[in-house]
Amino acid sequence: MTVVKEKTTIKMRMQGIAASHSRTDVSIRGLTKIIDEPVERGGTNLGMSPTETFA
Repeated sequence: MTVVKEKTTIKMRMQGIAASHSRTDVSIRGLTKIIDEPVERGGTNLGMSPTETFA
């Protein structure tokens, strides 16, 4: 029988650039995502809202 030992700690590196007061460009592993507020909240709606990133 094989026993799998799970890692209890992981390391990640993330970078964020505040492009405006409502938009942040976030990069992880060379992949970039835009986090932006909807137009109704002063954003440009180019990406997920901060709340939607938790979904």
